[in-house]
Amino acid sequence: MIYIKKHIILWYATICCLFLSTAYSQSLNYDQLKKLIKIHANNADSSVFLNVQLVKLIEKDKSKTEDLIIAYLDLSEANLRIGNIPEAMTYCSNAALTSQKHNNSYLLSRSYYSKARLYINQEKFPEAIEYYKKGLAIVEKLGKKKETAQFLSQIGYGFANLNQLDSAIFFQEKSLHMRELLNDSIGMATSFSNIGYVYYLKGEVQKTRDYYYKAADYRKSSPDKYMLASSFIDCASAEQESGNPLKCIELMQKALDIIKVSKNFLLESNCYQSIAYSYENMNQIDSAYKYHKLFKATNDSVFNQNNIKTISNLENKYLLSSKQNEIDLLSEKNKNNELQVAREKMIKWFFVIGLLLLGIILIMVYKQLKTKKDAFNKITEQKIIIEEKQKEMIDSINYAKLIQNTLLASKSTLETNLKDYFILFKPKDIVSGDFYWATKKDDCFYLACCDSTGHGVPGAFMSLLNIGFITEAIKEKNILEPGNIFNYVRQRLIETIGNEGQKDGFDGILIKINATTKQLSYVAANNNPILISDGILTHLPHDKMPVGKGEKEALFTTHQITYKQGDSIYLYTDGYPDQFGGPKGKKLKYKQLESLLLENSNLNTSSQKEKLNVHFENWKGNLEQVDDVCIIGISF
Repeated sequence: MIYIKKHIILWYATICCLFLSTAYSQSLNYDQLKKLIKIHANNADSSVFLNVQLVKLIEKDKSKTEDLIIAYLDLSEANLRIGNIPEAMTYCSNAALTSQKHNNSYLLSRSYYSKARLYINQEKFPEAIEYYKKGLAIVEKLGKKKETAQFLSQIGYGFANLNQLDSAIFFQEKSLHMRELLNDSIGMATSFSNIGYVYYLKGEVQKTRDYYYKAADYRKSSPDKYMLASSFIDCASAEQESGNPLKCIELMQKALDIIKVSKNFLLESNCYQSIAYSYENMNQIDSAYKYHKLFKATNDSVFNQNNIKTISNLENKYLLSSKQNEIDLLSEKNKNNELQVAREKMIKWFFVIGLLLLGIILIMVYKQLKTKKDAFNKITEQKIIIEEKQKEMIDSINYAKLIQNTLLASKSTLETNLKDYFILFKPKDIVSGDFYWATKKDDCFYLACCDSTGHGVPGAFMSLLNIGFITEAIKEKNILEPGNIFNYVRQRLIETIGNEGQKDGFDGILIKINATTKQLSYVAANNNPILISDGILTHLPHDKMPVGKGEKEALFTTHQITYKQGDSIYLYTDGYPDQFGGPKGKKLKYKQLESLLLENSNLNTSSQKEKLNVHFENWKGNLEQVDDVCIIGISF
């Protein structure tokens, strides 16, 4: 109840502020808007709102064309930050056209730079390189050496993403040379880091290490500690590749000391994962387990943080749209002195309304504080209320479990389409990020085993989204090849979640069985299926990338095999091999799982499931279950 009241208060306050700001913005002049834009430069939503007002003022004054172009560029940048790419591209094009019309070469180069960044954001690298080169030609002609170095560096970045690595190094080294001539230490650090990354892509570990350390040396004296942390992470990765886990841990800890202050959960999660991996390589299992748990916890925080950002952006976009509509209506009527007087009266009324709302808020706050004080003296009653709320929460999660279970593959569907099978499904919490799903389409049977981002409630939310998109691909879009299905689901996830949810998606395997032809086709993202035939275990090929926004976004591959009677195929997630336990508290690992599958493959499927479950529980012992577990075995 207290929670609801707080939101009511905030809602009233927001309405009041919107009314006041809307009315006030009508009377702001050019200088006042410029000052406010500078103050709110770091807030994308405010920047969009204020720059729109500035553009409306400048468009009436033909003498301020340079300010108009800059406002277009600021609007493009602000819209990019809130994820509105089409609007950002429109303002960028307006900036370029206005620059060309008024022969402003420098601002035209900035327009090209901004447009190239938008193409980079969309991963359209050839188009980005084209505009970077256009901008480069202009700044070279103008003698802008610092900007020239910047354009050269970005061209190199574009070629690196196209895997044209020699070209990438050529442009990055040209940029570095120019920055050395300018004695630009910050720019030199960036160049060293960029060149190191290209050598990393080329697989040249020693050169990667050398350049990363050069970048870190230059950034130690820089006030930008975030970039120093990034250099420490780069150096740590290079040390890990060089087989120096202790040095890797040392550098990652240095990075963590900086990152924790900024609460960048994504970088923090990556650091914990790298440290856990290094400790595991040194066989220091207790430390590896500790940092693995920290990695899991911060990884869930990344998921929650991204969702909060997404929701916040949607709310801000709605509010900005509302404010803009009100301003447009008022602007049409603002044509004479009479209306100015009316507006001033309106401001006064809004001020009065604001005071009234403030009074209401104060009364509500007072009552709330009084209620809190009274409740403090009723400890027993409060305990009962808390227990009831906890029960409600658990009941809600249990209800969510029922919903999730209805979307999982039903027993009847599986038994109708599979001769002999087992499913070992062990959620870490009440609900699960892992899921198994099946459907029949024409003469073919589809079965998926997947691991969504996160576990518990966040993971369950993602699993529902993933199941929905897989179902949509097969049932509604009639996409029948497994590889194409994963391509479609990845695109839908990116469209739905946006750039904020860069790590959201799933790893998994989807198989398609034609019982008539005895053909099995499949797609595998990060997890490879296992085939056991005539007592021989084979790792089937897979794509080393997730279904979602990842570092690599090539098309998924559909693989095909012909099975025979007596063959077995196994689908699984990483929860089983990642479990810590045993006499020394180590990870179970994939090798042990594969040995169990091969050893028990001659048993019936129900016995195989029981053997796997008993081994898992014995291995885990008294330790906490680390992740959701899902293993599917099919005998033909």
